[in-house]
Amino acid sequence: RSLWMLKDCKRFKTRIMGNLSKLVEYSNIGEGDKAIALHFFEGKCCYCGCKLTRKYGYPNSLEMEHYISVDSQSQDSDLVIDGSVLNRVPSCRTCNRQKSNNEPETWIRSRFKNADEIIERIEMYFASQQEFLF
Repeated sequence: RSLWMLKDCKRFKTRIMGNLSKLVEYSNIGEGDKAIALHFFEGKCCYCGCKLTRKYGYPNSLEMEHYISVDSQSQDSDLVIDGSVLNRVPSCRTCNRQKSNNEPETWIRSRFKNADEIIERIEMYFASQQEFLF
């Protein structure tokens, strides 16, 4: 199933963005990339799996969350991923607030029984995005 999602996401991105995505250096995430992320994660939070809404102010409101926090990036000069698609994932408001500036894998493992599955899926998503950027 995971391989199917990766291939399906690639077809979806090609259909929406075409080959232009290879030429763009991302410093922030646009609506097309949000749509691709939502498609990959089936409209659900990448952490808890709740169905996301685009309505603001709800516990399940969509937030494109920094996987590695901005604060962590400023403390480590080797991290230059900033707000690009290689560091943003669809999260519900609740998970985004709870994760805060915590290290992602540590936070996921402390909160979810299926942590390995969650981490693997997020890594697959980032790998699929990297193919289009490099």
